[in-house]
Amino acid sequence: MKIPLDRQAKQPIYLQIRDRIHHLIRAGHLPPDSQLPSIRSLASTIKVNKLTVIEAYSVLEADGLVHARQGAGYFINSTDLKSIGITPERKANTSLTNQTSKRQSAAQKEAAKNYQRDCFNP
Repeated sequence: MKIPLDRQAKQPIYLQIRDRIHHLIRAGHLPPDSQLPSIRSLASTIKVNKLTVIEAYSVLEADGLVHARQGAGYFINSTDLKSIGITPERKANTSLTNQTSKRQSAAQKEAAKNYQRDCFNP
């Protein structure tokens, strides 16, 4: 996993790591139940101290995005991500959405017409 870091930025490195992983989860690149890189391997890959990665993973865990499994590593939570305020950034099929919206609109108009007829016409 490549995580671009700006070592001159005011934002701490562990938060840059957290933000990148958070973005990858939102974008759907890290699906539920997938395993994050081990602390050592990520620290080695991005050339930071392993305590920095531990801190980033701890913040992700506190945010409810990942969980630790004893002796196995960190995994993306399989819980409903919408419940913690995260929605995937994938685009919906707009033609299907438009068709559904048109059907609902026509059905709503028909229901309103029937309601008025039944309630106001003796």
